[in-house]
Amino acid sequence: LALLKRFAGYIRTLNTRLTTLSTLSPHQRVYYELLRIAEPNTLGDGSWIVSNIPNHAAIADWIGADKEIVAQAIGKLARDGIVERKHKNLIIKDHPRLQRLADQH
Repeated sequence: LALLKRFAGYIRTLNTRLTTLSTLSPHQRVYYELLRIAEPNTLGDGSWIVSNIPNHAAIADWIGADKEIVAQAIGKLARDGIVERKHKNLIIKDHPRLQRLADQH
């Protein structure tokens, strides 16, 4: 029973990822991936953090896009004040706004 539950979880995750790949724009896929790998910042300031952010090529591979698209999307987020790079980390300063951008259709 535990094995079936685990496999069902894998299938749900893969189904969600496939739906994401087929229905969202490349920029939205970047936003969703950042939201997926982010964790609440331990500083307690309401921000979220992506520790040791993967390089653009790795993120591009995960979402089925070019690394230039990833660079453009993250650059736009930084210019809009939604994210900030600090060393090897990406700080998501406005998590709700990033979620809204990812959900736009």
